[in-house]
Amino acid sequence: MFHKLANTTARRLRRQRFSQARYEGAVDRLVAAYVDWREEFIAARDAYSRYDATRGQEHRHAFAAYFAALDREERAAAEYAACVEQVCALVSADGGLLVTARAGTGSAPALPRRPKERL
Repeated sequence: MFHKLANTTARRLRRQRFSQARYEGAVDRLVAAYVDWREEFIAARDAYSRYDATRGQEHRHAFAAYFAALDREERAAAEYAACVEQVCALVSADGGLLVTARAGTGSAPALPRRPKERL
């Protein structure tokens, strides 16, 4: 009986460590995606400033550069959103990493609600 209990406890600890490592990796990717998105956002803003300041023949080239910067920023934003979704899924899976029992009540607090999608 003790051997079975020890094995069960060991499996739970390995699973918990695996979940924690998975969560930490997802948060690392989330932070990196946020930094990438912010860099692309700044690049798009700068490209727009250059486009807005150009006239004549260079105006078309500046617009193409701005459009390309917007496309990169959009892809970075989509990657960031995917990372946010992954972290949310990990947090809410199996009761979530953030859910702890309230002292003395035996019930867990409610999970934070996901924001509604904007159209």
